Amino acid sequence: IKCVGNRTSHTFSNLTQGQDYYINLFAHQNKTNLTLLYGSTYFKYDRKQKPVGMRDGKPQVLNLRENDGEVTLRF
Repeated sequence: IKCVGNRTSHTFSNLTQGQDYYINLFAHQNKTNLTLLYGSTYFKYDRKQKPVGMRDGKPQVLNLRENDGEVTLRF
């Protein structure tokens, strides 16, 4: 469990190859002390796969066959 404060991004380090990771994102409102589950996801870490950068307004064509059906996107 890690609190990232008001930041909108977080980098995970020291991940193990082939390991499944589950991530839950919670939002906390200080005024009412209310905490809610904002989002949840999981992924299997694959060091061989390099993220493909994306930008607003620029279409990106990706070939899933060349990447074993998986692509990691960075935006």
